[in-house]
Amino acid sequence: MKKLIKKHWKLVLALILGNFIYSFGVIAFIEPNGLITGGVTGISLFLHYIFTDVPVSLFALILNLLFFFLGWLTLGKKFALSTLASTIINPFCFWLLEFFDYSFLSFSDLWLSLICGGALIGLGLGIVMREGSSTGGVDIVAILINRYFKFITIGVAISVLDIIILLVQLTMKPFEFVIYGVILALVYSFIIDKLIMAGNDRVELKIISKKEAEIRKVILEEF
Repeated sequence: MKKLIKKHWKLVLALILGNFIYSFGVIAFIEPNGLITGGVTGISLFLHYIFTDVPVSLFALILNLLFFFLGWLTLGKKFALSTLASTIINPFCFWLLEFFDYSFLSFSDLWLSLICGGALIGLGLGIVMREGSSTGGVDIVAILINRYFKFITIGVAISVLDIIILLVQLTMKPFEFVIYGVILALVYSFIIDKLIMAGNDRVELKIISKKEAEIRKVILEEF
């Protein structure tokens, strides 16, 4: 185990740090304001709003385990094991952070909480995804949809699933909260993209000329 951690210490650190930041964003800014989101977290928050005595962390653990076994049965042992760490770490971070009081972070402006929560969720997920890992959960269902319906990309499948999860929450929340949920998703998607692409910027230069051979030679041999 020590050798495994030593070999993959960056991935282990990313999983712990990323899931912790993600969970903090949800527990400190999203849950206290009654905001909703997609994925396993969205389902967990929805169930928590119904069964207020049951913590978000327990719902997240149960759902993550269900999706983990679904991935094991349908996508294979190798894939399932790659998501096992987040399946355990994510609910644990939720559970740990639920012991603290975040009233000092309460903002009178709901939009400020939405932006802060979205930024932290995006930062946490981006750290995990930048190391080539996944948080599992609903992503597994999206991969399954893509497997059987090739014309539906994983990104589109995740977006559709998130929209469905948001719409289900209309049974408890006003329609405006669905709009908040969509904007929240846009915020953390933007942060994820920026973080994953950080340090990978490229510039494309198109040169139109009849002397393409000479230009190519100069670029390849001299630049």
